[in-house]
Amino acid sequence: MNGQTSRRRRPPLALVLVGLVVVVIAGLLLRALVRSDDSDGEAPTTTAAAVVELPQNPSLALEQHDGVWQVENDGNVTMSDVGVADDDGQSLCQLGTLAPGQTMPCDAASGHDEVVASGSGPQGQSVEVRSD
Repeated sequence: MNGQTSRRRRPPLALVLVGLVVVVIAGLLLRALVRSDDSDGEAPTTTAAAVVELPQNPSLALEQHDGVWQVENDGNVTMSDVGVADDDGQSLCQLGTLAPGQTMPCDAASGHDEVVASGSGPQGQSVEVRSD
């Protein structure tokens, strides 16, 4: 440094002013955006979506495949207490709960030509279907 003092160069005044203007404008834009979302000073509220209730359609289907009876929930609600009985009302199997579209076999009904599948809908609706 040979006896000379080091001096830092200052940025030109015009550059400092441009930077200051950019910061001020950005702040004003941000403030305007916040006010447009919240004109009354309250926090914005959200609205709930409309709830559309579909009609409940509890339904069971009964088909025989390779000698085994299959019970399908072909309705749009979950069925409970699903079971299969012979034509005299003797229980052959209890399948429990079937979701819409779910199918379960009843092996105990093999060998029976006529069976009855039954179950309950979510509001206690009784559903029964007989084999052909």
